[in-house]
Amino acid sequence: MSDETRLVVESLTVRVGALENAVSDHAQRFDTLQTPWWKRAWFWLNGWPWYDLNGKRSRRPWSRR
Repeated sequence: MSDETRLVVESLTVRVGALENAVSDHAQRFDTLQTPWWKRAWFWLNGWPWYDLNGKRSRRPWSRR
């Protein structure tokens, strides 16, 4: 395989990986918004963000950890 071909394959591999991550994140966010409001409220009470359940979890004030 030539150097130019190798560079193109590596570039496409990186771009496909980034696209897979973006599509997965979008799908998870869409699923989150389809979650019933009571379940989102329960998750929020347990320290998760309200709309972005994929986001970083906050520390619960009542947690001992």
